[in-house]
Amino acid sequence: MYANIEPSGCSVRRGAVQLRIDLFMNESDSRYLEHYVHVIDENSAEYKSGYKGNVIDGEPVDKTAYNKWLERLPKKWQNNSFHSHFIQISPDTTDSEIKNLIQSVLDIIGSEYDKCGDTIQAARQISTSYKPFDVVAKEEKKVIDELREKGSSGLVDNNTCLLLTRSALRVLDVINKKDSFRTIK
Repeated sequence: MYANIEPSGCSVRRGAVQLRIDLFMNESDSRYLEHYVHVIDENSAEYKSGYKGNVIDGEPVDKTAYNKWLERLPKKWQNNSFHSHFIQISPDTTDSEIKNLIQSVLDIIGSEYDKCGDTIQAARQISTSYKPFDVVAKEEKKVIDELREKGSSGLVDNNTCLLLTRSALRVLDVINKKDSFRTIK
């Protein structure tokens, strides 16, 4: 088993650095084949050229012809994650602390998954929720947009602006170094 940081789920959430950790099976893991799937190769020329049949409002008119087109597209094997876990941490959390948290997530949830146990209950054992303040998500987005555009925000005090800026920078830092956080069980 191994864990990776998935950038699409990393963000600032209520002032905290939110990281998405995806857990995967290795070929040697007993449940590997459940997540190793055959999918359409979206990088193939055939896929990129698109369906040539009639389409109305994004829907193919002839579903049979469309399904035949899908079946003929090149496929590739893909290892899908078996679990995605989110943690919220302080922007001051060190790289080694992040690596330890990821290892903890992998050990606890991975062990439970191996036993076909309750991964949701296992996830609740992991205490990684850091909330420096309670803010409505829409308001936080407005503040972050103002910070991005103007470098400051009149919606919150200066300390909150600094915290959000530090959190946003830490998210970018972790994403840039995501490969260094890969963890193996």
